[in-house]
Amino acid sequence: MDFLFVFAASAVTLLLVGPAKAIAHKLRLLDYPSERKIHASPIPRAGGLVVIPVVITVCLLRQAVTGKPCLSSLNFPLVGGSVLLIYAAGLADDRWGLRARHKFLVQFVSSLAAVLGGAGFSGVAIPYDGALSLPPFLASILTVFWLSGLTNAYNLLDGMDGLFSTVSGSAALFISFAGFLLGNTEAAAVAAILGASLFSLIPENSPPARIFPGDSASMTTGFLLGLLTLLCLRKPSGEVE
Repeated sequence: MDFLFVFAASAVTLLLVGPAKAIAHKLRLLDYPSERKIHASPIPRAGGLVVIPVVITVCLLRQAVTGKPCLSSLNFPLVGGSVLLIYAAGLADDRWGLRARHKFLVQFVSSLAAVLGGAGFSGVAIPYDGALSLPPFLASILTVFWLSGLTNAYNLLDGMDGLFSTVSGSAALFISFAGFLLGNTEAAAVAAILGASLFSLIPENSPPARIFPGDSASMTTGFLLGLLTLLCLRKPSGEVE
């Protein structure tokens, strides 16, 4: 059943790319030419207008149709709010541009909210040798750095045509595969839906790009991938593989 929702995410993303480009032009979510850039005309930063709403909608639809929760182990208001905060900051940066320190602040607050919402871990599993347990405070700090670090890392991938959609889509599907193998099917399904949507950006994002992901897509995707990595690789005892 889950593969139907993965297919739906891919198909809907393909269908909505065109309208999203038009909306991005109206909202002036554009990357303008400059001496440091190779494109000669404004390119819409429309990836975030498609990928994130599609992923959220398909995940909620999956929950409504199958009765399977998306991420039942998390506090939905806290974690959902942290994702929306990152997304809103990305849209604001795409439209007006935000200072780096303001983006770091949003990333820190969102990461902290996610940890408080249950996204942390208690230790690291060591093959053939048990697990390395961590004090809760240290594990929380490491989780905040992990989520903030991946958010920034994927944000930097937006600088080359096709790079972000290919790398992030591949990462999402790999994380999904690992999650299914480890029995973390809820998070694995969300990761697969995210990966399918990201891969559907490749035709328009490949050189020469006709659409850019924008910070709304790149930052939110990085944050989600950091979150889903922890959930897909987490053992019932709380350690990550």
